[in-house]
Amino acid sequence: MAETKGFGTTNVLVISKLGAVLGADSRITSYENEILSETSKCGVLYSDGVGSTHALWSWAGDQVEAVQFIENLEQAVAIMSNNNKIRATIETTAATELNKTYFKQGVQSFILTFESKTLVAYRCYVYFDHLSGCPSIHGRKCRCKPKRTSGMKKLIPGVYTLGSGSDDAIEHLATSFKTNLDSIQPDEEVGWMLEGFNISEGLDSVQR
Repeated sequence: MAETKGFGTTNVLVISKLGAVLGADSRITSYENEILSETSKCGVLYSDGVGSTHALWSWAGDQVEAVQFIENLEQAVAIMSNNNKIRATIETTAATELNKTYFKQGVQSFILTFESKTLVAYRCYVYFDHLSGCPSIHGRKCRCKPKRTSGMKKLIPGVYTLGSGSDDAIEHLATSFKTNLDSIQPDEEVGWMLEGFNISEGLDSVQR
C-alpha cells in the first residue's frame, strides 16, 4: 500500500453490515527515507483469553508514540469488567495521553470491537496540528504551539483510510470499487472516506 520510499503509512478499514476488513502496512521509514525493520501496525487489542477476540487495532503516525499509545490502550482495556466499556476506556486513555511528554506528532488508530454483540468501528486519535513549515514535520524540534485534540468517532459502513499514504490509497480504492473520485472526502484529522458509498453495491461491481 505504501510507496517504495518516503512517508507512506496506510491503514484501510472497510466496514459493512456483513463484516469488516482492517489492514495496515508494516514498513517503517526514517525521516531520511531509510527503510527500517518492519513492525506490526495491526493487531489484537482485547481478547477473553480463550480464543475469542473482542477488539482489533491499527495505527498510523509516529512509531514511538504509537507503540506507547497502543501499549497503554492494551493495559487499560485488559482490566475492564466487560467489553461493552471499551469505547469509554479508549476515549479516556486518548484524552489522558494528550499531555504526555512523549507525544509530539500524534497518532491515529482504527478500532474494531463489539458492543452488545454488534460489530462497530471507531477512529481514535491524538492529534497535533503543527503550523505549516514547522521543523517537527521533518523530525526536528517543534517551534510552534500546535493545537492538540483527542477523541473517538464512530464510523458508519463504508471505506476509510488513515496515514500519510491515505490520500493515494483512497483513490486506488475508489477506482477499484468503481466509485467517482468526487466521493472522496476528508474525514477530520488526517483521514479520508468514500462519502455516500454503498459497500454491498461496490463489492458487487468488483466481483462483476
